[in-house]
Amino acid sequence: MTNWINYRKPGSLLMNMPESFESLNEVIEMLNSNFNLEHYWPKIGLLIAEFSLNADGFNLIETPINGQIFEPNIKDSDSVQEEIIEAEHELFEIANSINRMERGEFETVEIQIKFNKGKGSNETLIISHAEILPRIFELLKSLPEGKQKPTPKKGIKEKQQYKKFMKESVGKCYVLIESIDSGLTDTDKLFFTGLVLTLAGVIEPPRKFYEGFTTDPDQIQDYRDKLTDSLKYYKSTGK
Repeated sequence: MTNWINYRKPGSLLMNMPESFESLNEVIEMLNSNFNLEHYWPKIGLLIAEFSLNADGFNLIETPINGQIFEPNIKDSDSVQEEIIEAEHELFEIANSINRMERGEFETVEIQIKFNKGKGSNETLIISHAEILPRIFELLKSLPEGKQKPTPKKGIKEKQQYKKFMKESVGKCYVLIESIDSGLTDTDKLFFTGLVLTLAGVIEPPRKFYEGFTTDPDQIQDYRDKLTDSLKYYKSTGK
């Protein structure tokens, strides 16, 4: 489970490992060897900066306990939002249960804490003492009331924010590369797009994307195939 209360994620460009820099240098080499980009790197640099800024979270979002935090990287935003919904629902259930208890709806009250010891083994701590419980409930009442979990919509939930971002990014890369060379194949354009998004930190570099990556031509071709296949879903149907 993501610890969303103390959520921390380094920026996508903050890669301090030597192999990360080496991997990005390999991406630049692939761009230069496959495309005639001599006079276009300033425009590519602007795209990289735009994608990097838009992919990382700079909007503040509200959490039920810890106040405001910066929204995480766009790839992780949905999962963190889901964690927040789950936490708010737990707070709602706690407040609702305390209210029911105070209305006398429960005959017996105790708190059970289960510890998972691994390998299917667990341990349960039961708190039921008449002097301890009221103090615990007073602490629980000081928590925010939370929100009831919304009814899930039918059908498959899509990560709309990430999908929209990727479609727009692919479209912008297509516009640029088509202005550089109008005779490229669709696979060439997707390859260019994937390399630019890799430099922006949106897609993991080849040494992460493809285990054991080297500059061997066969492996570059395999990497190219995997990278372009992963982006086909986001290209415009008119391309």
